[in-house]
Amino acid sequence: MKKRLLFSLMVCSLYASEQTNYIELGFGQLKEKDNFSVESDKSISSLGKADSETLYFPYVGFNFNYNLNETSSIYVNSQLGDFSLGSNIKTPHGSFDFGFTTNFYDEAWENPYLTNEKREKTKVKKNGTYFTYGKSFFASHEFSITHKYKEVDYDKDTLTKKLKRDAKEHTISVDNNFSSNIKNLPITYLTNVAYKIYDADGKASSYKKASFAIGANLQINKRFDLTLLNSFARKDYEEHNSFVDKKVSSDIYGFMSTFKWNEPLNYKNTYLSFQNGYIKEEANANFFDKEKKFALVSIGYKF
Repeated sequence: MKKRLLFSLMVCSLYASEQTNYIELGFGQLKEKDNFSVESDKSISSLGKADSETLYFPYVGFNFNYNLNETSSIYVNSQLGDFSLGSNIKTPHGSFDFGFTTNFYDEAWENPYLTNEKREKTKVKKNGTYFTYGKSFFASHEFSITHKYKEVDYDKDTLTKKLKRDAKEHTISVDNNFSSNIKNLPITYLTNVAYKIYDADGKASSYKKASFAIGANLQINKRFDLTLLNSFARKDYEEHNSFVDKKVSSDIYGFMSTFKWNEPLNYKNTYLSFQNGYIKEEANANFFDKEKKFALVSIGYKF
């Protein structure tokens, strides 16, 4: 589900994992230009830039945490189609978080490069594991390093052997958060560095991606907080793509913001969240250019 890409920085790595139980419901809008999205035109006449599409979607997120004792817990959570089951253990030497992840559903084109014919959809399954080590080296600092592994399986892939997309995916990310104050307002500076290896069966579909993100979370008062994030990435495919007659590479940049209103109208344990973002991928082949804008409004309940 392509919406997940838009939220990846927001929900995956820049925040330390919260142990709060919550359920969140919302509604969003996505505007995108992406030839690989199943929301794009079913039939295309050339391998050029994608047309703009607008999509409205519901949002459901939750986290349920159960404390086994004072230092360990198990949890289950879901974000935009991703489902995780894991455990967190705290020790004097740091915290350890590990578990399994899967996607409820995802779709892709059997052959995204097909022209002058109707492109058919196929299901994509992603199952994997993750492991995170976290530690605070001083009072206002939080550090974590995460390794994620996924196996990506396309139900039907009609591309040639060199472009087959079934893959083993490894991602290593490092997060550092620093807390401070601006005019007595608490602020947390957020940084993330990540490196992904998408090792596909077809080397022309394999790529490596390096990314960097920086942002800040400002607590305006007890009721309101604002988070701003900026991201930059470089993606390089391994081998020549015969459809676009190039070895594809791209630069990716984007920004996201979240405004949260805690306990609106004095309703205890609730919050309203307003998110919006923009991501643009500029490649050396027009067919790989992508642009995504989103907005999401949601209401949550903590328990």
